[in-house]
Amino acid sequence: MCLALLARVVELLPNQRAMVDLGGVRKEVSIDLVDDAQFVLSLTLDRGVEKVKRQ
Repeated sequence: MCLALLARVVELLPNQRAMVDLGGVRKEVSIDLVDDAQFVLSLTLDRGVEKVKRQ
């Protein structure tokens, strides 16, 4: 089972990677499945799977 969490992109890194903030916890994830985004849905598999627009 995978859990999707909303994460804020705080830094774009080389090789389709990004540093994201999950409520104060920072984690490096792959963003090869999404374009540049401010927020992504992040899986426990360390992959951003969908970009989310801020409203």
